[in-house]
Amino acid sequence: MIRYRSTNRFRRLLPWVCIAAAVLVFWRCRPLSDAEQKAAETLVECTSYYVLSADGKPLLYFTRTDGNQALEGAAFSADSVSKDIQVSHAYWVNRFPLVPSCRGRIVATAFDRISPLLSARTDLYQAMQDEINRLGKKVRQRQGMVAEMDYYLKTHNVQDEGYNQIADYHHGMVLDKDSLSRVLKALKTVNRASLLQLKYVARYQVAPVPYGKRGRRIPLRLTDKAEDGTYRVLRTLDRRLPEGVSTRMSLSKGKQLIRTRRPIVLVPRTGAIQDSTGVYRGEYNARRQPDGYGAFSYTNGNYYEGGWTGGERDGFGFSVTTIPTLKVGEWKEDRYLGERIVHRSDRLYGIDIAKYQHEIGNKKYGIDWSDLRITSLGTMSKKTVSGEVDYPVSFVYIKSTEGTTVKNAYYRSDYLNARKHGILVGAYHFFSTYSDARQQAASFLKNTRFQTDDFPPVLDVEPSAAQIEAVGGSAELFRRVRTWLEIVEDSIGVRPILYVNQTFVNKYLPDAPDIMEKYQVWIARYGEYKPNVHLVFWQLCPDGKVNGIHGDVDINVFNGYQPQFEEFLEKCRIRR
Repeated sequence: MIRYRSTNRFRRLLPWVCIAAAVLVFWRCRPLSDAEQKAAETLVECTSYYVLSADGKPLLYFTRTDGNQALEGAAFSADSVSKDIQVSHAYWVNRFPLVPSCRGRIVATAFDRISPLLSARTDLYQAMQDEINRLGKKVRQRQGMVAEMDYYLKTHNVQDEGYNQIADYHHGMVLDKDSLSRVLKALKTVNRASLLQLKYVARYQVAPVPYGKRGRRIPLRLTDKAEDGTYRVLRTLDRRLPEGVSTRMSLSKGKQLIRTRRPIVLVPRTGAIQDSTGVYRGEYNARRQPDGYGAFSYTNGNYYEGGWTGGERDGFGFSVTTIPTLKVGEWKEDRYLGERIVHRSDRLYGIDIAKYQHEIGNKKYGIDWSDLRITSLGTMSKKTVSGEVDYPVSFVYIKSTEGTTVKNAYYRSDYLNARKHGILVGAYHFFSTYSDARQQAASFLKNTRFQTDDFPPVLDVEPSAAQIEAVGGSAELFRRVRTWLEIVEDSIGVRPILYVNQTFVNKYLPDAPDIMEKYQVWIARYGEYKPNVHLVFWQLCPDGKVNGIHGDVDINVFNGYQPQFEEFLEKCRIRR
């Protein structure tokens, strides 16, 4: 009786079981809709690096190798090595088509960058010797870049735009240089007898979509090797499907989509972009062009951090190159304009004068040395000023001589009055291409006063292109300039300053790298942006206004603040 009832019940339920099975088969086997495919889409992020061991002990960590097999991102420990990050399209998949069987399985594009150095045919010892040469060059480049930033930090303070960014990057560059030096030292310990081994270390995780969004990253484990270089299969460490994810995509369907490279539309706002020129990290637009604020590390060692618009440097930023050159300031359409300084009362301003401050037309004027105040920085260019222009005159340079025959009739009285009123004073000589350099130096030394605490003498060099050509070119001009500078320095014991204009700097000064390196520069540049050279004074304008002086006056600003000014006075003033 009981058996009859059970059989009867089974017969009644059998049609419903068949219908349910048919529905399940239909639901599981029907083609995936676009919405279901999109729901299964995800991203897999691979973070990898290499470990080079010598005799079983880790020796060097690096990110990857470039086309020349040079090691990129070499470091002394796994914590400090820059990881190589790659992102792959992926799909959550089921192992079996009829029953839920994902268990955290993912099929993803194969994206491993295996270095050619892993080849058994590679001579790792020779590769290390090549790397020693490359690292030596890189360390020297870093030293030059650090020196450029040292100069910048020395002549600026936290009130200057970009100071904190330069300070941060400088700190990182010093650490990088020191790390590379230690790596270089370690590599030099390797010899032919050492057993060298190279290991590839990779970690995988599911990344949020869209990429760059903050969110949980789920660790993954590789379950098989890449097949024909098209895909990899991975799974979550706990073998469970993450909460909120459901899929009925089969493994074969996932592999098919991966092979056809069905794209995922990503609209990130921040992240990393890498191409043959380097790596960009920061904000970018829908066309994956740098847009906003970001940093670009170029493969040649150069670096830029700051504003971008449509893939071009734009706005405020700084660039440091391996030449080395440091550019801090405004950029427009990928072109460097210069540093725009803010003029404030905490900067140190001075003037330079000649007979033209005493003789205007047919009239002669004196100077009221007790009431000197700078009230205008001129009108020839736009300047950014904080507050009112009302600055004391911290120093004055007075023209003493020109060529071998011209003397400033007002030099002596102006010099004595400046010292009497406690104003730091110096003298300059206007260089002539028509006179012998030795005779010009003799004339300057004979007609100029040099007392303790005076500013170093200045040689004003501003010949025209025709005059330079007439003396035989820039090489001959600089030979004469060196003669004057060396004679004056030997005579008074202080190295002179070289006064030039921006055109001369651009066109001729690079022909005399020894002069650029040895002598401080005072430059005339009547523009909005600060000259991008190592200078001590910047002549801002020829049409400034000073209380106590009739007519226009050249206004100058010291390149630095009070601490740097005191250092300049300690090192460069005349001691007798």
